[in-house]
Amino acid sequence: MPTIRPFVTLAAGASNNNVISGSIYEYQSRPTRIVIAGRSATAVAAGTGTNIGVQFGARTMCLASETALPGGLVGGTGGNASPQVPEDVVVDDIALPGDRLVIALTDRGAGDTTQLLVSLTEIM
Repeated sequence: MPTIRPFVTLAAGASNNNVISGSIYEYQSRPTRIVIAGRSATAVAAGTGTNIGVQFGARTMCLASETALPGGLVGGTGGNASPQVPEDVVVDDIALPGDRLVIALTDRGAGDTTQLLVSLTEIM
């Protein structure tokens, strides 16, 4: 079960259109259960934090305009915001063979650091 744990730092109002672009896990070769959890270093408040959008191929799993990551640090300071499973899980679903996994992040405030946990389990 491969696990990816990217740290992403975004400037104020910036976006990253695909956090795992270029990764060997971007395209699925078999049916794959994908679990995505995330935590923003910024505590959630109006107009701050990070939004996440996820697509499996043509299927939208969550919209970045409507899905805010939980905020606040767990077990550290600075950019050490560790996602907690199952509390911080945003997506837990099956991707089909050939699906491209797209994880987009958008900052809603004055810049933020986000840590993701992406777990991929091929289904035989």
